[in-house]
Amino acid sequence: MGFTKKQRIFVDEYVKCWNASEAARRADYSKKTAYAIGQENLKKPEIKAEIDDRLASIHMSSEEVLQELSEIARGDIGDFLDNNLLIDLHKGGNTKLIKRLKQKTIQGKENEIHDIDLELYDRVKVLEDIGKYHGLFSDKLDITTKGESLNPKEEDAERFDRAILTLADALRETVSGKGTEQNSPVDTSE
Repeated sequence: MGFTKKQRIFVDEYVKCWNASEAARRADYSKKTAYAIGQENLKKPEIKAEIDDRLASIHMSSEEVLQELSEIARGDIGDFLDNNLLIDLHKGGNTKLIKRLKQKTIQGKENEIHDIDLELYDRVKVLEDIGKYHGLFSDKLDITTKGESLNPKEEDAERFDRAILTLADALRETVSGKGTEQNSPVDTSE
């Protein structure tokens, strides 16, 4: 089934803004019905399939991301140190390793001087990103168990039970109005 002109524009705009109402407005649907039309369009199988196809064509898989990061992590500026730097970079498919490149030619009396300022992406940062992907590093710190098992020892369980009972007693007294004096029945020593 073919799309209407508005539906085609809706798809084009939706993959730009990811907002169905806005895409409907941009496709010249009524502002009053833009939300409803946008939601309705997203439910139509042919429109959904077209959006999915567009996403598949621009989507970078996790394997592609890792491949790109791996190439950057393995990049070595030493591979490019010769007179034909930019040509070698391009031929080797390594221009994506470059974060910044400045080139200028200075004309001397007897010769030209080519000054190239080249910066590759931060290799350590990329290696960290790859390591995080593989779960080698963690930004979380376990402060609750200190690396111990979550199964409490018997004595810890008894202390916990006593603390819960003391807390329950204190709450009952507070709710009944008896716990308003300065000395609280809660044992804070544990």
